[in-house]
Amino acid sequence: MKKKQKAKLKKILWVSVKGIIVLLAFYGLVSVAQNLNDWRIKRALTTPASAVAPAPTFTPEDWLNAVNAERAKAGVVPLTLDARLNASAQQKANELSSEPDTDGNPHTNSKGVQGYTYIHQSLNCTYASENIVWNYASVPSGIEWWLGSPAHRTAMLDSQYTLTGFGTSGSFTVEHFCAI
Repeated sequence: MKKKQKAKLKKILWVSVKGIIVLLAFYGLVSVAQNLNDWRIKRALTTPASAVAPAPTFTPEDWLNAVNAERAKAGVVPLTLDARLNASAQQKANELSSEPDTDGNPHTNSKGVQGYTYIHQSLNCTYASENIVWNYASVPSGIEWWLGSPAHRTAMLDSQYTLTGFGTSGSFTVEHFCAI
């Protein structure tokens, strides 16, 4: 093999190795972020209620204004507050604060009922979702947590949703989304 060909091959291999390192680093960071998110969820769900200060009370309008501010930043139309979704989100929040979660997934209760079930009991949505946050000190800190989670951020900024509702009980706030 000629010297030029060897140099070219060496350069191609080096670029390939650097690409693989970048990919591994990216996937490693994604994995670390997911593990951190899982750890935060499990820690929050296993913290005794007596160790958690009661959350301040915020109105659905407080949450709506904060969510719509983020949607405006993303160029997405604002959501409209819906009393039926407030009721379904409140039902889910009440359940969360009274029934400890045992499987590490607050979106599904101990009977296997998902939060989406409550949404569909009150509205005929073509598309629905649920965000849950707990142990927050303010609406902005709850919004920040949702924005830091890819799935929650996606739901909050999804342009298909037109209606929303919020429920708060204990240290939990639930947001329900609906596209009619």
